[in-house]
Amino acid sequence: ILIGANNPHWDSFQLCSQLREQSLSNSPVLIFMSEEPSPHERYLSRAAGAVEYIRSPNPDSNESEVSKDETRARVNVHLRLKAAQEQLHQAQLEMEEREAYLRNVLSSMGDGFLFLGTNNEIVETNIAFAKLMESEPQEIVGKKFLDIIAEDDLLRITGLQAAMKDGQVHGLNVTFKSSGGNRVPVAMSGATITYQNGNLCGYVI
Repeated sequence: ILIGANNPHWDSFQLCSQLREQSLSNSPVLIFMSEEPSPHERYLSRAAGAVEYIRSPNPDSNESEVSKDETRARVNVHLRLKAAQEQLHQAQLEMEEREAYLRNVLSSMGDGFLFLGTNNEIVETNIAFAKLMESEPQEIVGKKFLDIIAEDDLLRITGLQAAMKDGQVHGLNVTFKSSGGNRVPVAMSGATITYQNGNLCGYVI
């Protein structure tokens, strides 16, 4: 939207602010135009939410056509930037929807599962595994994986994690330590997957 800064019928800066406030979910590209933009007007336009303040082409000037071409070029730059931002936003929304769907599926599955971050910290689990551990999912997330493994199985689980770096699925019988202090023997399969923030180890119990 091109807005003339010196329009006698309305306050251009207030109009810009209103357009920005009314379109928070899909902010338009607002560009101020003035024949002789002052530093103060440039400041007011930026404060009102405009992305650019450009000189209006002067029809009486010999440089009119050049000014028009420059105006079109600068407007097109902002339109391309806006389109790229919208595409990125849409991609992020779609990724969040896929993650939410996957999290819902994993949380409701009958088998227990664990996701470990790169520092061997539990970043995700479900109710099935929490029940095995006599705990709640939120009480397990954040713990170090090796802290819930029985001491006599620590060496074996460390070897499994090293083997999982090949990206293949590996299985192992291992014993966990529940929150109540009980030993919980399980059959476990695991693999390393590449995720947006690095590598995760995923285990199905």
